[in-house]
Amino acid sequence: MMQDMCILVVSCDKYADCWTPFSDCMRKFWPDCPYPVYLCTESGEPENGAVYSKVFHEPTQIWTARVRKACEKIKESHILVVLEDQWPSLPVSTATVQNILGLMQSQENIGIVYLDKEVHGMPLWQQNSHFYLLPPETPYRMSVVPAIWDRDFLLTAFHEDLSAWDFERVGSFEKSTYSKTVLVTVDRVFARVCETGAVMQGKWLRGVAAFAKENNLKIDFSKRETLSSKDLFLKDCKSFVYNLNPALIVKIQNWLYHHSQKK
Repeated sequence: MMQDMCILVVSCDKYADCWTPFSDCMRKFWPDCPYPVYLCTESGEPENGAVYSKVFHEPTQIWTARVRKACEKIKESHILVVLEDQWPSLPVSTATVQNILGLMQSQENIGIVYLDKEVHGMPLWQQNSHFYLLPPETPYRMSVVPAIWDRDFLLTAFHEDLSAWDFERVGSFEKSTYSKTVLVTVDRVFARVCETGAVMQGKWLRGVAAFAKENNLKIDFSKRETLSSKDLFLKDCKSFVYNLNPALIVKIQNWLYHHSQKK
């Protein structure tokens, strides 16, 4: 039972340059990982010798549909879902992951445990102070950060065809997900490179080059640009506006999304 989990790296062919660095970081920062690692993309193949033991080819361009179709083929009861640019950057404790998995297996009401998610003002879970609790209607309660999902709950949460970003906003207010408990580890269990991942808006984050040099990662930086100062300034402005009133901002975004879908 303790091994009834896999790791699913969700990607697409245009992010193939992230697959080898993810594999190399897994070997360096989680060398004793006992779980099989699967890759989901449209048609590409990782290089020989990478950590991926299986590749799910799903040609659809719809993000949630690609994940859903891959997970329908997965037999493990729990799935650690991670994006291809969310390379581990600090050692991952197998014992800690196994403890979380054991908790989820013993309490079937737990739908998700996020392993590296920033939260503000959320209560500690009364049953275990090592976790925060995300109650229903919390903005970004459904998220694409590294997390262990109950497979059946994942299929419920991913039932609608959405982009990754729409899934985070719209899916967080999907009533079908309210019955399950959603937790966040107090400590970073699967710490990501550059705090959030290696790529933003299709461009490398500035810290990636130094991280790659430090860890001997083979990356062709000519294939995509690095975020400029202007890009980072605009990102910080958006974050400032969002943090003024996250719940209101997300509700407005969702209203605009649903309004556009009716046209």
